Amino acid sequence: MKLPEFSVNRPVTTFMIFIGIVLLGVVALLMLPIDMMPKLEIPTLSVVTVYRGASAEDIETEVTKVLEDNLATVPNIKEINSTSSDNLSAISLQFEWGTDLDEAANDVRQGIDFAEQKLPENADSPMLIKFDMSDMPILFFGITAEKSYSQLRDIVDKRFCDRLKRIPGVAMTEIYGGMEREIKVEVDKQRLEACNIPIEQLVGILAAQNVAMP
Repeated sequence: MKLPEFSVNRPVTTFMIFIGIVLLGVVALLMLPIDMMPKLEIPTLSVVTVYRGASAEDIETEVTKVLEDNLATVPNIKEINSTSSDNLSAISLQFEWGTDLDEAANDVRQGIDFAEQKLPENADSPMLIKFDMSDMPILFFGITAEKSYSQLRDIVDKRFCDRLKRIPGVAMTEIYGGMEREIKVEVDKQRLEACNIPIEQLVGILAAQNVAMP
């Protein structure tokens, strides 16, 4: 007996079989595990370099291009994308699926070490970031003001970051760009020698006075 004939001759049985299949599907769907943030390792590494006070053009020629030339030879790289903006260079390295990211990270670090010798002296050391879905930022804020780079960074750090950290569920906040305020101390070696004060003692005194006050 063929299936169409069976369905016509036994409609009740056919209907019960259909209902049974639907119920099994519903039960299977309800038992299917669901994870809103599944553990997914995307074969991507990022190299971020901060060069405070540099324009986007300087970042492109003096930082991004230098790093790209050294990282292009890393094995299993599928695609390289980069972004150069004021104060910041960001390079994304996409690898072939199945690539061991720990091994790839070691290769990238070697490339960074070679390139770092050619980077500007005032540029920070490139940071290697392994992409993780669980660490993916939820929100980005871009803040501008008619202030100096150091003043703007100080405002963002004290007025924004401190408050954002106190919000329930916020794991961390980070600041990219801007300039941290520094004080340059020039030492008069002749006066130090006249006062019989070792340079190490002066450094210790300054370090003891460098206390963050609320």
